Amino acid sequence: LGHEVTMVSFAAEGTEIADEVTSEGIHLVRLPRPRIPFLLSRTAKALFESDALKGDIYHFHSSFIPTHNQVARLLAKPYVVSPHGAYSPQSLRRSRLRKQVYRAALDRTYLRGAGAIHAITEAERSQVVAYCGVRNIEVIPNPVESVAIPTQHERRISREALGIHPSDFVVLYIG
Repeated sequence: LGHEVTMVSFAAEGTEIADEVTSEGIHLVRLPRPRIPFLLSRTAKALFESDALKGDIYHFHSSFIPTHNQVARLLAKPYVVSPHGAYSPQSLRRSRLRKQVYRAALDRTYLRGAGAIHAITEAERSQVVAYCGVRNIEVIPNPVESVAIPTQHERRISREALGIHPSDFVVLYIG
């Protein structure tokens, strides 16, 4: 659509920044993983403090990631957070105590500082409000149409066409 997109990840080995452009024109920047999981490397900190990426808006995917909180505090630009279900009751029950501490220490400030929170459903909006009280939440559903649940007959035909035995356990992930 004519926008310049940069995707940043903390995945590079060593101390150097890996920088490339995909065939689709997306600028990929891989930053060194921090030696201590809760702290940004000097390289990453300098990159965000200096606004070297020249982003107009930043979009953080997921929650409970300390480096996201740190980057958000360094930015002098607006940011959006997409929690992707992180504040559902089921998710909050896992590692409950750790998440309560994280919420008090980092997450409330992180979410309240966001220009917007991106929820996929109205239910997710309600979960974010219950979690930290923020109201700047936009519901933008995933761009896929709902489909009817297939009948047992349709499932059997699909499994046969794909060569999947009727007793095989199949996991499907759409992310």
